[in-house]
Order: sequence, then C-alpha cells, then structure tokens
Amino acid sequence: MGKKKSSKHKKYSGNKKSVNTLSKSRNDDNKKHTQKKDRFFKIYSFLLIMIFLVLPFIVSLFDNPNEFTGENITAETFVNYDDFIINAADSFIKTVNELTTHESYITGNDNNHLFLNTGDGVNEQEYIDMYCEFTSKLQEYCNSRNIDFLYQLDPGKSIVYSEYYDYDDIDREKRNQYIINTMKDNGVNCLYTLSSLLRAKNERAVYNTKYDAGHWNDNGAYAAISSSIENFLKDNENILPPSLSNYNIYETVYTAVPHSRVPIIETGQFYALENKLTSIPINKYDSEVKVIGHDAYTHHINTKQPLAPKLLIFGGSYIEGKEKFYSPSFSEVIYIKSYFNIINYEYYINLFQPDAVIFESADYVMNNNFIPYDDMKNTVNTAPYSLFSDYSETLFALPTNLNINTDSDIATVSMKTLARNPSHAYLIAGDTVYNCSVYVNMFITNISTNVILDDIKNKPLHIVLISEDEQIKQTIRMKT
Repeated sequence: MGKKKSSKHKKYSGNKKSVNTLSKSRNDDNKKHTQKKDRFFKIYSFLLIMIFLVLPFIVSLFDNPNEFTGENITAETFVNYDDFIINAADSFIKTVNELTTHESYITGNDNNHLFLNTGDGVNEQEYIDMYCEFTSKLQEYCNSRNIDFLYQLDPGKSIVYSEYYDYDDIDREKRNQYIINTMKDNGVNCLYTLSSLLRAKNERAVYNTKYDAGHWNDNGAYAAISSSIENFLKDNENILPPSLSNYNIYETVYTAVPHSRVPIIETGQFYALENKLTSIPINKYDSEVKVIGHDAYTHHINTKQPLAPKLLIFGGSYIEGKEKFYSPSFSEVIYIKSYFNIINYEYYINLFQPDAVIFESADYVMNNNFIPYDDMKNTVNTAPYSLFSDYSETLFALPTNLNINTDSDIATVSMKTLARNPSHAYLIAGDTVYNCSVYVNMFITNISTNVILDDIKNKPLHIVLISEDEQIKQTIRMKT
C-alpha cells in the first residue's frame, strides 16, 4: 500500500447547520407533497365509491329495462351485488391512504416510482472523515496479511433514478464523491458503483418501480457486484469472471411493498443459479459465529471452483440475499452484516482466514445508527506475525493449561502462562496464523483464540509469544 497523499480536493461541507437546514426544508416540501397527493387520491376515491354505489341501479336498468321501478330498489339490491367490487373499493381506499401517509416512502414525480425516505442523507464532516480513516485501517490490516481488499460504495435509488425524484440530492452525491476521493487519497482500493448502475439502467430496470424502494433488484445487484468482482480479476486468474450464463432468469410478481401493508402488482426479474453446486449453504456455524443482528451471517461454498479465493464480505442490506452473485467466482463466500459487526473485523478475518475482503455500504447508512463513531475511533489493529517471525528464540515464559475446547465446531484454543506481559501472541496451525488475545490477571497471562475446528485438524499447532519489549519470541508446541 502506498503512502497517504495530502488531500487536494474541497472539503465536504456536511456541517450540523446544513444538516438541520436541509432536513427542515426537505421535511416541509415532503409534507406539502404528501398533502397534495392525499387530497387528490381521496377525491378520486370518493368518486370511485359513488360509481360503485350507483352501478347496481345502472346494471339493473340495462338487464331489466321494462321492470325497473322505484319499488324494485331494496337493501338486497346492494347486498347481492358482487361483493368483490365493494371489497375492491375498500382495498383501494386503504391502499391510497397508506401510500400517501406511510412515513417510510416518498412518491416520485411521476406518481409511480417509490423512494425510500432516508432523510437528508448528509453527515457531519467529522463522521465522514473518521469513516474513511477506519476503512483505511481495515485495508491496512488486510494488506499486512496478504489479503486483497476493496471498499464498495453503492448509491441510493434517488441518485440512480434522479429524474423521478422531486428533491435535489446534490448534497448526498457531493458527499459520495468526497468519500471516494478521500479513500483514494488514503490509498484505499475503492469502487463507486454508480456508473455501472447507470449503464445497466439503459438496458433494464436496476431498481423496481415500487417494490423494495430502498434496495436494488437482481438486475442492479448483478451489474454492481460484477464490477466489484472484476476489480479482483487482474490479480487472480482463479477468479471466474461474472456471467449471465450462470443464472436462469425468471419473471416474478410482487404483491406488496416491503415493511408495509400496501398492496401492489408489479413484475420483476429473479436470478436463480444455474448450478446449485456453485453456492452450497453451510449452516453448521450459524449458532456459534458471534454477530449482532438477525440473519447477520451466511456462508456458502462453491465445489466447482476449489482453487478460487475465499471471500469475506462486510455488507449492508444491499448485499443481504445477493451472495449468489459472488458465489460462482469464489471458492467460498462468507457474508457478515456490517452494521455494528464491522467494528470487530479482526475476529471475523481471524476466524475465516479469507483471501479477499469487501467492505460494502449503501450511501444512506453511514451514520452512528449503523457504525458508531467512537467504536471506529477506538479501533486498534493487532500487529501481523510477519513483523516478528524472524526474531530469535528465547525461553521467557512457563506455559500451563494448554487446552483445545472441541465441544463445538468453533473451538477455543487457550493457554495460561507465568510470564511478564507478552506484547502479542499467535497460534500457528500449519501455515495459517491466528491472532490471540492476551489478558493478564495478576501473575497469570491468559492467551486464547477462536478457530474453526475443521481448519486445524491434523495440523501441528504452536503458540508463539512475543516479549513485552518486542525483542524476542518463544514458540510453545501444543499437543493435539
């Protein structure tokens, strides 16, 4: 990784004052916009109800023109009239009310497209700078262990389909460009997928019109994820390039807007893998991997590409359920939902030992609600073992209680030792290196790490301690 360059581009002016001003303006506009649509649809609904009420008389008149008199009109006339029409009217009114008042969505200027109401989308300068610094720290951790890294920034629907969006998203787009420029200045390998989505948009819809207004559809996911895979192709010939031939594409019908009771009828495309052997789910670690959040971890292996790299993805909801677009190109794909979990990236990288890491984020989730500022600020990388591998061997610790807990699929390897505080400790399993935590309690030093049991079976195991002054090391053999 090259040296950090001085930033020459203009600072992103996302200060607190601009946040409040823009937020108030957008909220006022949104309220007027909603009230206008609400009045229109309710008037339309009233007219529709009137039509439904008088329609029985009209039908009766045409069916029995000689028998129609005032005496024929009874309550039964209404009761016996097709109930589904009345129900349809009720459903329509309910739909109108919910669509025009649901706080999660904004209706496009074509009265058709729905957009997720993500607020003003502006962050304070300090948070954005810390986010970029944290990502740089993550890449440094990966690169020091010979792991390829990519940061992927995905734009929201309002930027990709700005022609249907009533509000000016220039501040969000300026913020996105600032992030990418700062990442590049810090030497981070990064990708902004906007151009890929705009190209694909010319051929097919990359976001649905109404369904899932906050996320891309399979067309958009394929286009953006393909560009991120291509980022790795130049460095690894074992990665299979993305191809539509890996999928059967089906038409599907969506009947409701997610996270609401709003019914819709909308068609879209669903991509199903042609060969299921390229993405076999691994569930044995589901209850043991430490994650925050529901469905925050998935694991798939590709038996058709055993020599391809293993990929670990820290991603948001844009990637959730879209692992199928990575699977054909990699031997394994592990997905960790990044919200809060990204702070513990050392744990996941140490546990899964990937060859490549992607950190993905949609442009509207970079805030304290998903990745806390203080946690990013306090993150400190563990030094890689390569810094100490050539150190001379000296006996300075007396090991006791060497143990491998094999009661679960993710094992805890631990050791206690009488020693002055070691600065670092590592588990060596064959050619694989694991960081160990070091905790000193009185005169006893506790050393431990978590490993996938299958990954260390039949391998020679050693724990290496680095002295407090980082001048010598001691290797301790463990019996398996």
